[in-house]
Amino acid sequence: SNVCESLGVVLNNAMDESKKIRNSKIVIKLSEDSKSYKIVIINKYKNNIDISLLGTIDYTTKPNGNGYGLYS
Repeated sequence: SNVCESLGVVLNNAMDESKKIRNSKIVIKLSEDSKSYKIVIINKYKNNIDISLLGTIDYTTKPNGNGYGLYS
């Protein structure tokens, strides 16, 4: 499903970055209410991310543009 694919991309990105940062960790928070589920993934990242571009076609923070990004 799209949720599983998106979750896989986000977790993969978090793991890739965590390998580059000493003593890093990934925090995953799950919650729900009567209408929805919420998944929050928190990790450190060395560079800057243009939040306004997240989810747009061809936007990736991976070197040489080789990432899938959240658009896929």
